[in-house]
Amino acid sequence: MKNSLFPTYTVVLLIFIDILPFLYAFFTYAWDAWIKNSKLFRNARKRVELNNSRRVPFPKSNYYEPPTRYTPKAVNSTTVKELPGELV
Repeated sequence: MKNSLFPTYTVVLLIFIDILPFLYAFFTYAWDAWIKNSKLFRNARKRVELNNSRRVPFPKSNYYEPPTRYTPKAVNSTTVKELPGELV
């Protein structure tokens, strides 16, 4: 492997993989101690809370009933008037 950068890249990759858990531990500590309460994230959290308070709530049930003028008229209480042609 003369004149190859593969061993060098392999060593750099292994060093990076070895350092990753420490970077993750540092980030979780910094997040809890400082980052989550910083001005940037505090403002974002307030904007999300404000948007959530302005949101119109969804209906509690998924039952949809079409408006009465578009529903087919019932001939009897159990049958529905057929549409013209072979649509039914």
